[in-house]
Amino acid sequence: MGICTGLVQMLYAQDNNWQHKDPETDKIMGISTEKAYSELLKNKKPKEIIVAVIDGGIDTMQEDLKSVLWVNKKEKPGNDKDDDRNGYVDDVHGWNFIGGKKGNVEYDNQEQTRIIRQDRALYDSLATVGIPQKDLSGYRSYVVIRKDYERDLVYTQSLAENARNFKAVLDSVLVKIGKENPTIDDFIKYRDRAINAQEKKICSQTIDQLKNQLNFSKFYKEQILAGCNFFRNELDYHMNPDYDPRAIVGDHYYNDQEKHYGNNDVCGP
Repeated sequence: MGICTGLVQMLYAQDNNWQHKDPETDKIMGISTEKAYSELLKNKKPKEIIVAVIDGGIDTMQEDLKSVLWVNKKEKPGNDKDDDRNGYVDDVHGWNFIGGKKGNVEYDNQEQTRIIRQDRALYDSLATVGIPQKDLSGYRSYVVIRKDYERDLVYTQSLAENARNFKAVLDSVLVKIGKENPTIDDFIKYRDRAINAQEKKICSQTIDQLKNQLNFSKFYKEQILAGCNFFRNELDYHMNPDYDPRAIVGDHYYNDQEKHYGNNDVCGP
């Protein structure tokens, strides 16, 4: 890690544009942007194209994007009117189909979670009285999906519990060390007097992680807190059949002919 960091620093010192260099031509591990312009695009006449980005949102004020963003010139920004009469109000840079008047969908379900929510009332009741022939094929598919879901749910719950337990023991160790941002040496010293095997294990694992981190605070925020938050979101939203965010959007999820819903917040949540 230290060698790699030193190499990057050395490259920056030599050329602030190093990331655009070419490994073969310049002997620098860039992405060959300059080579593409000088060889692949040389003497070619530029042609304006529009690229549609279907993703989770875009920063319209990002310095490299704001000057080249597509602009719907038929719309007058901010007047809350559908000037071009295409069904979308103030669609200046595009449209957000996972939002509505109530805001944006920040967390959504996994597809298997949606299917279970949609079909469980029917198939769970049929399982207790016998399956009619007309429902047999759908029921069999539902059983497979439900089995996969329950397996994944148990696995995610175990990972979430492990993350919570790790954090709980680590928090206890931090109190005993008495520092908010302890060093590797602090954990080594405490490991030698840890009160049980679990504390020793947590200390050893943290020491290994800190060898690749700038400091403990960064490690704690980006791995411990972020990890616990990730699994909590998985269980509370992505894998929770009782959580349905589509009310925010106001559309009918399984109507693939529906078009006019959402909002103009292309930045998203």
